[in-house]
Amino acid sequence: MFRLLLLLVLFYATLCVALYVMQARMLFPMAGMGRGQPLPDVGSVDVHWLTLGDGTRVRAAVANQERPKAWMLFFVGNGQDLRSGVYWAQAWRAYDVVAVVPEYPGYGDSEGAPCQASLVAAAHAAAAFAAAGARRAGVPLVVAGASLGSYPAVQLAAEGIGDRLLLLAPFTSVREVAVSRFWFMPVRWLLRHPLDNLARAAQVVQPALVLHGDTDDVIPVQYGRTLATALRARFVLAAGCGHNDLPVEAHGPFGGELRRFLHGD
Repeated sequence: MFRLLLLLVLFYATLCVALYVMQARMLFPMAGMGRGQPLPDVGSVDVHWLTLGDGTRVRAAVANQERPKAWMLFFVGNGQDLRSGVYWAQAWRAYDVVAVVPEYPGYGDSEGAPCQASLVAAAHAAAAFAAAGARRAGVPLVVAGASLGSYPAVQLAAEGIGDRLLLLAPFTSVREVAVSRFWFMPVRWLLRHPLDNLARAAQVVQPALVLHGDTDDVIPVQYGRTLATALRARFVLAAGCGHNDLPVEAHGPFGGELRRFLHGD
């Protein structure tokens, strides 16, 4: 009995060590991948290099627009680098906005390594670029993010950056989602990247819109709904949609509402 108990303890301890060591790979699965890979040739989308405060450089896709109704700074999910970012930039361009989609540090050809601090640093560099463009054009700046991208978006909005906040399938915090998924492990003590959106929600004063699918099994809909309440945001439920299939196309079922929100109508 003692040996069995010892084996169980050792097995549990091994699981805890594995979770601690592997959490960065789980949270940032595209880190170190896609380096040197060509980007899709997408019309009207250029690639810019942004320099962070420590000299690290990251890439950003920028979808140009001659007479934009707004500029948008959009942060992608954790499984997407700039190869997906150029498509996002092109998709948002259909809403008559100039879309800036930065790549996370350590993703693709961008320098550095992803972590909570570097995500925020990259967000500030991208925000400075996008805010300058919005000022030149005399239009609002919309800060937006999907999934993991909701974290840098909320951090910027809490600092008063941007005129509106758009979130797709966001979480309250990575810690809360991880605790519910790994309830049998001491996640609160093991997690190095809590990515807490809820902690800054009260500081966000901009109008906000949250879109979340009701069949999302990655970030269940209750987390998006809770965050929307804390943000005093309009919550839009996408019936029958999961985590990666939210219909945000300009001609889709939410196109009209998204367009009105992005334009401030």
